[in-house]
Amino acid sequence: MENITIPVDPEIAKAYREAEPETQQKIQMLLNIMLKKAVSQKPLLDIMEEGSKQAIANGMTPEILESILNLDKPYQEFADEDRQLAEDGINEYADLLTQEDRL
Repeated sequence: MENITIPVDPEIAKAYREAEPETQQKIQMLLNIMLKKAVSQKPLLDIMEEGSKQAIANGMTPEILESILNLDKPYQEFADEDRQLAEDGINEYADLLTQEDRL
């Protein structure tokens, strides 16, 4: 294998860095399969079949795949909270502007 660098969203980078080494390895395997598909001239079904066989041979289970696909779930509550804080801030700012207009 050869290493490359690919830009990702900050929350993805954080989740990956904080993941257990075994989970990182599974993610690398999944990304490798996806990138092969993106650059290959092979039919998608062939690539998916090869990737599936490789993933199973390396210990991938449906449960592990599900956990990888749900890595962002713990961060969703922060996104919701940030959105609510932003909305609250905008509303407070609008109220202040309205009060200033009355003066």
